[in-house]
Amino acid sequence: MSPTIPEGDRAVVVALPRFLLRAGMVVVLEAEKDFFIIKRIAAVLDNQTLRLCGDNNAATSRFCETPVEKSKVVGALLFRVRKRGILGL
Repeated sequence: MSPTIPEGDRAVVVALPRFLLRAGMVVVLEAEKDFFIIKRIAAVLDNQTLRLCGDNNAATSRFCETPVEKSKVVGALLFRVRKRGILGL
């Protein structure tokens, strides 16, 4: 999620009911067992699926090309802690 969350920063995530997920939110999803990624919700397609995107326009991701089930989302970004320990919102 660079440049929004640079490498080395820590993301603090809160679990949310799936009906609260909205376009523009930064979320963490379990892409594979014990492998988590951070993406932004580009669009809520229906009650079951989301379209995701990253903030780095130079990079591509398979998660941005196909819809993702809402059930894969484990939480939304609450805030980040920068490498040097300063809070960022």
